[in-house]
Amino acid sequence: MGNGRIFLSYAREDLETAKRLYSDLTARGLDVWWDVESLQVGQNWALAIRQAIRDSRFFIALMSSRSVGKAGYIQKETRLGLEALEELPPDRVFVLPVRVDDCEPSHPRLNDLHRLDLFPSYRQSLERLVGVLSEAEPERPRDAGPTTSAERVGFLETFDPLPGRKPADMFNGCLLFGHDDVWEGAAVEGCYRLRNRAGPDHVRYYYVDIRETQDGRRQDSADAKVSVDTAVAFFPKSAPYSGAGLLYRFDENAGTYYMFVLQHSGQFEFRKRTQGGMTSIYAGRAAMDTDGFNKLSIQGDGPTIRLWINDDLAATLYDDALPAGSPGIVAVGVGEYRFDNFMLFENPI
Repeated sequence: MGNGRIFLSYAREDLETAKRLYSDLTARGLDVWWDVESLQVGQNWALAIRQAIRDSRFFIALMSSRSVGKAGYIQKETRLGLEALEELPPDRVFVLPVRVDDCEPSHPRLNDLHRLDLFPSYRQSLERLVGVLSEAEPERPRDAGPTTSAERVGFLETFDPLPGRKPADMFNGCLLFGHDDVWEGAAVEGCYRLRNRAGPDHVRYYYVDIRETQDGRRQDSADAKVSVDTAVAFFPKSAPYSGAGLLYRFDENAGTYYMFVLQHSGQFEFRKRTQGGMTSIYAGRAAMDTDGFNKLSIQGDGPTIRLWINDDLAATLYDDALPAGSPGIVAVGVGEYRFDNFMLFENPI
C-alpha cells in the first residue's frame, strides 16, 4: 500500500497472536517487519532490530498479561520504540499499543497513548488497526542528527546476556563484575551498571582496542564516530563531581584521554586528561531525559571534535592535544551509572 514499514514488537509468550497478526496484515498488502520472517541468517539481530525500528512508519507494541511483566529484550525493544517516538512531532502517531487481553502496560509512557484491544472481537479490532495503518502519511521524517546505517557499524556492544555468552565476555572481556575497593559492576536489565558509593574522586573507564571491524577489515578508531546510551543517578546529590558517558582517544601507554560525560540536571562536560592532569574543555546544558537513558555521540575530524546528545549537536570543539587512541565508556565520582548500545562506526560521516 506504500504506507511504510510496520515494526511488530512482541514477547515470546505472545508468539501465536503475533504470527496471526503478521499474517493478517501482510495479507492486506502491508509491509510488516517481524523477526521470525525478516531476520536473515547470520545477521546481527540487535543491529537489525534497532535499524528496523528507525526505518519504520509504525511500531506495534503487542502486549498481554503474560508478557508485560517479563524481563528481557522485549523491555529494551519497547524503550527503543518510545525513544523513536520522542524524536517525532507531538501529533505524529508512531507507537501503537495493542493488547491481547486485559493487561496493564509496564511502561508508563504507553498509558499516555490510546490503545487498541484485540478482544472481545479480534476481527473488528483488526479492521480498525488496518484503517490506521493504511490512512497515515507514507513517510516518517527523521531528524538531522548523526544517524548511521547498520552496515557501517564496526563494533557493537548491547550488554545483553545471549545464549552461550557470559557477562565476562562483554566489551571484549574488560568489564568489572562484582566489587573492588570503590566500584561495583553488574549486568542488569540488558545494560551494564557501575556503582560508586565511596570514592568521589575516582574515575573508572573501559576501552575497546579495536584494530579491525567485526568482519575482519582494518579499523582506525581515532576519527570514527562512537556512541553510547547512558543513564545516571547520583547519591548523594552533593557529590562534588559525578558523571558518565564516553571515553575517547584513550592512549594506554600515556594514560591520556578525552571524556564526554552527562551530569545532573541536564548538564554535560567534555574533559581532557593529559600527563599534566585533568582539565575542562567545554561545559554546557542540553535537553535530556534526567530519569532515563540519553544517547551520547562523538565524531572526530582531526582536531575538530563534534558532540551530540540524543542526535542533536551539542558542541563543536577544537583541540589538537590527543590525536589518536581508543574509545570506550567512563564514569567518575559517586553515583550509579548505566550503559547500553555502545557503537563504534567504521567511517566518519
